[in-house]
Amino acid sequence: MEIRWMRSFLAVAEELNYSRAAERLHIVQPAVTQHIRQLERSVGTPLFVRTTRSVALTSAGEAFLEPCRRALAQIETAERLARAAADGHAGHVRIGFAGIFASAGIARIAREVREAEPDITLEIRPSSHNARLLEELLDGSIDIGLYSALFTSEGIRQWETPPVRLGVLVAPAHPLTQRASIDIGELRTEPFVLTDASAGLVLRDTILETCRSAGFMPIIAQESGDAYSVLTLVAAGIGISLGPDVPEVYPSGVRFIPLLQEGPSLTSALGTAAAGPSAAAIRVLDIARAALGIDGNDDAHHTEH
Repeated sequence: MEIRWMRSFLAVAEELNYSRAAERLHIVQPAVTQHIRQLERSVGTPLFVRTTRSVALTSAGEAFLEPCRRALAQIETAERLARAAADGHAGHVRIGFAGIFASAGIARIAREVREAEPDITLEIRPSSHNARLLEELLDGSIDIGLYSALFTSEGIRQWETPPVRLGVLVAPAHPLTQRASIDIGELRTEPFVLTDASAGLVLRDTILETCRSAGFMPIIAQESGDAYSVLTLVAAGIGISLGPDVPEVYPSGVRFIPLLQEGPSLTSALGTAAAGPSAAAIRVLDIARAALGIDGNDDAHHTEH
C-alpha cells in the first residue's frame, strides 16, 4: 500500500469530490482516480460509492478513514523528524556530568535545549568521578560531558567554561553569616567539613591548597564521601567549607559568603569525543556553550586543551 494512494484517499474522503481532491494534492484528476482504484484493489473492497453527481464513503471507507488519517500523520511526523535529525534538530543525546556543582550547568543546558530544540531528547547521566566521565565519553556511553577542566584526555574535544570563584559556606546560625565577605585567614581556627580523599573530588584539593597558600592547614571536623553530604553537615553546623558561587545548588540551610581577596576558582570543561558527534549532539554543544558563557567564536569541532 503506497503513501500516495492513502493521501489521495484522504483528500477524496474529506472533499467528496475528485476534482477538488486533485487540486488539493496538486496532481491531475486521473491520477487521483488511479490511486483510489489501486488502493481499493489492495484493500480488497470498494471504499467509495461514485455516481455522476456525488461521491460517498462506503462502510469500508468509513472504517478505513481514521486509521488512514492517523497513519499518514505518523508518517509525516517520521519524515519531519528524519529531516530534522539530519539537520541536528532532532535526536537523542546523552549528556553526563560529574559533581554537584556541575548540576547547575546541566540544568541550564537542559532548559535551553528544551526551549530551542523540543525534538531533541536529552538523557542526563550523573557520574561520581571526573575520570570515569572521560572514560564514558571515550567509550561512547555518553555524547557530551561537563566535568572539571583539570581533567583532559587525548581523543576528547573540550572547551573551558568561565571560572567560578570560591566562597565560604556556613550554616545560617554561624557568626560569619552576616558578613559581606571574609578573609581566608579568618578561617584558620574554624572547623572544616570536606569530602574524603577517596572521593577523588577536585574541590577538596582546591580547598586544601587555598588554606595552605594562606599559611594554615584547615582543622577538619568531619569528612564525607560526597559533596551533598558535606552540604548537609555544613547546614547542621558541624563545620564550614568552601564552594563555588552557584547559589542554585545550595540548600536553604547553607549560606555562601564571598572571599575578600582574589581567591581560588573552579573551571569546568564541556567535552565530547573527537570521533564525530552526531548532528544533534553538535547542536546541543552549541546551545550548551552559549548557556555556559563559553566563547562562541569557535565552531563546535574545535579542540581546546
